[in-house]
Amino acid sequence: MFCGNDFLVDPAVLIPRPETEELVMKICEVEKRTAPAVLDIGTGSGCIAISLKLKKTIWRVTGVDISEDALSVLKKNAARLHADVVFHPLNILVEEPEGQFDLIVSNPPYIPEKERRNVGAGHCP
Repeated sequence: MFCGNDFLVDPAVLIPRPETEELVMKICEVEKRTAPAVLDIGTGSGCIAISLKLKKTIWRVTGVDISEDALSVLKKNAARLHADVVFHPLNILVEEPEGQFDLIVSNPPYIPEKERRNVGAGHCP
């Protein structure tokens, strides 16, 4: 359960952390533009992008992730929850997203110091 909705997760994505839900609530609280264009980098299951879109239906929300498998999970979650979120495969470290965005959000995974040597090319352990 995340922001009141059931999200599918599988080994391709990380389970959303409780503080990620706080991030979504804070964004909704402080963003005063009527219809901002929002970019969620490293969207994973889409919990941030989809929750923002469900709470603020006129916002234009895009989710990007390097992992096609993660985007598959996001697509399933968006369909199940009826959230009109745009999503693209993108390695943000080497590519720029198309379009202009008013708000960029990302909540990357925490990587313990002892595991950092195992992280390569945008993949988490």
